[in-house]
Amino acid sequence: MELALVWPQGAEFDQHARLLHQERAAIEAEFGVEARVLRADPGVGHRWVFLLDPAHDGPALIRADGELIESVAATHRELWGTLSLRHTWLRTKADVRAEPATNLAGAVVRIAAEVGFTFPGFELRGLDWARTCAEHGPRVLAAADPLAAAQEWIAELGDAHTALHPVPRPVPLPYVAEVAGPPAGGGAGGRARLLRVPEGSGAWLAGVRPGWRLAADDPADVFRRTCAPPHMRPYAAGRRLLSSSPGVSRRLTAFGPGGAVVHWAETPTGLPHGDLVSWRRLPSGAGYLRIQLWLAGAGIEDAVDAALADLAGCPALVLDLRGNVGGNYLLGLATRDRFVRDDTIMGRTHVQDTHVCGADVCRTDVGGTDVWDTHVRGTGVRDTDVRGTGVRDTDVRGTGVRDTDVRVDGRGAGGTAMGAVRYSVGRGLSAPVPIIARPTEGVRRWPGRLIVLTDALTYSASEDFLLGLQGLPHVRVVGERSGGGSGRPRVLDVFPGWQLAISTVLTYDRAGHCVEGAGIPVDLRVPAMRPDDGDPVLAAAERLV
Repeated sequence: MELALVWPQGAEFDQHARLLHQERAAIEAEFGVEARVLRADPGVGHRWVFLLDPAHDGPALIRADGELIESVAATHRELWGTLSLRHTWLRTKADVRAEPATNLAGAVVRIAAEVGFTFPGFELRGLDWARTCAEHGPRVLAAADPLAAAQEWIAELGDAHTALHPVPRPVPLPYVAEVAGPPAGGGAGGRARLLRVPEGSGAWLAGVRPGWRLAADDPADVFRRTCAPPHMRPYAAGRRLLSSSPGVSRRLTAFGPGGAVVHWAETPTGLPHGDLVSWRRLPSGAGYLRIQLWLAGAGIEDAVDAALADLAGCPALVLDLRGNVGGNYLLGLATRDRFVRDDTIMGRTHVQDTHVCGADVCRTDVGGTDVWDTHVRGTGVRDTDVRGTGVRDTDVRGTGVRDTDVRVDGRGAGGTAMGAVRYSVGRGLSAPVPIIARPTEGVRRWPGRLIVLTDALTYSASEDFLLGLQGLPHVRVVGERSGGGSGRPRVLDVFPGWQLAISTVLTYDRAGHCVEGAGIPVDLRVPAMRPDDGDPVLAAAERLV
């Protein structure tokens, strides 16, 4: 049995056609059939047709009639968004529309059901979702600020990809801050301080420096509502504290040594300060390349080409991904492939398990966008896995969630096994799917050694870049372990002004260790999240050259 995924024709749809091609492994796991992407409707057979109809009146929808599944939407963006609706369609076994709940009680029920059906990390994190819902649901209904209460509920999951955002989504200022959590012995906690203040930024020009305390009304509340793994949470809370509505100026205050107080106003854009890509030669002779964000359409590919040309002949390349919270998934993978030597299985993924099978679209009864936080959504690039050549899971044992059940050994078809992805498909996780990388053709590649700098804010697409490269003979990772996000989130409007993102996969490295919540390990640990004079992480990397 094969499911045809019929995506619209036209150049404006090509990027999402490529993403849909990447997504097909997840759809295969969910539907229990092979899938392929077509650009024209064959008119017969088991197929999912994506119809863009500007005259469509109402929310986007998914409907089914026998072998035919249709997504219908008035805009390109809404049409792509119906891929996030498919889990709801599988869960409810009914046609579904992209519309929020009409009341708060309905929103609470919807959040509980959607997260319960989709979130892949309950067992991994030892979470009892039913008990969590029983504890937090009534609090949301009784709260003076139900959004804040619901955010605290979702924060229990400890996953920065799974979060509840207001609409429009706040975007951060270009700083790294830390919000201290409650102390081990109890207490409020919540002090905030700036760790990185880029030279030339608004705060820098006002006189603020790293290490200064940041004024905030209730940083402890921000910490409680921040979704992230424990080692990342103080810095994710710092981003949240520094975030506000895009284009709206805000006034900030910082306190420095000797009683210094600085006030300044700044408008957040969600973009880092300075060039997204920059490079230079280091005193050691190594090349240095910094990529601050994987932003599609920003000329990053051309800038990386220019950097690798300028730095050719250097004994090593230091690639700085500290603070790069992600962005365009395909851009991260395309850059990764510049550093791959052979066809290589970089990892595996897994989805949960809900089959839609057979010619009449039978669905099993199962009980109940983007980049993280982000600001930079580019073209909506996430929701994908790396399928490559369709290599199956013959060298991976087990279907459970625990790290020890995923092992990737030896060589797969066309390369060395490097890790895994498992998809959330409703009643558990799919079998592992290999992540395959091939050396890039037609663009400049790096033939020498690679040293990657990471910290707890190296996340999402940056981890997709790094997964599988870490541990190769020519690659070293220096700094602190990455944030630990597998992601591929689906995004749903669950209540007017509330948008819920839910992770759908777990990724594993070649040793079978789950990246989710743990991060990608480093070869040389150097504390990276502190306001040091100088740059000890970069200095340590140079000593490896």
